[in-house]
Amino acid sequence: MGQSLGGLLAVEILFTQSHMFDNYLIVSPSLWWDDERWLSTEPNEIEGSKNIYIAVGKEGDVMERVAQSLYEKLDA
Repeated sequence: MGQSLGGLLAVEILFTQSHMFDNYLIVSPSLWWDDERWLSTEPNEIEGSKNIYIAVGKEGDVMERVAQSLYEKLDA
């Protein structure tokens, strides 16, 4: 589980080392960091079945947009 910068770390782990965990709780990830790098990065092959929950509060347009973009990327 990660929130804010911890959420960003959870995304990085999911994208690069998905075998480490089966469940991911990603809350208000700071995906705006580094020019939204993780939104333009394709994840490595996600191994096995994963439960991924993405949440964001009313934190403004940027935070809501990047969380939605992450959801769409993973849903594809």
